[in-house]
Amino acid sequence: MSTPVWETFHRRAQLLHTVIEHIERTGGSRLPWQDVPGLTEVFDTPHQLVLALYQWWETTLGSRIDQALEQDSHHQPASVTTAWAELARAYPGVRRVLDHSAADPALAEALHHEYRLLAVAAGLATTRDRYERAVAAGIDLIDHWRGALDHMSTPPTDHTPDKAAPRRRRSWWWRSAASSA
Repeated sequence: MSTPVWETFHRRAQLLHTVIEHIERTGGSRLPWQDVPGLTEVFDTPHQLVLALYQWWETTLGSRIDQALEQDSHHQPASVTTAWAELARAYPGVRRVLDHSAADPALAEALHHEYRLLAVAAGLATTRDRYERAVAAGIDLIDHWRGALDHMSTPPTDHTPDKAAPRRRRSWWWRSAASSA
């Protein structure tokens, strides 16, 4: 027998996937709060929905970064950027909605966390660096490639081996999450 909490969890997940499908199908940049039936029954506000959408993005991105770094830990910035770019290409509507909603204070904070995670995963910052510095490094990483990524299948790489990469890469997600908690 399922509990109301379990049913709510599954209903939220189902609606979130419906929202993602709607966003990708319509190609808009706004949250479809009025366009998807049932949202107001599960999400109290559009703010809650955009945070749930971001949580999906961050979880999916973390998984893709882990895979990319397992495949090529010698070119961390390129691997991380490629993971981000592939996700942004696979879900351009979701990325547009998140970018469009960036003025929401809670989402702005979450996006800064994303940039910090990108910088740490890419080896451009450490968990001991000032938060603002790590965020700036992540923003620079994505901004540097954002235009080029639209025209390329993968970003260009610096093929100089980074001997410290395996040490830095180890458990990057856990270190980042633990230090921000």
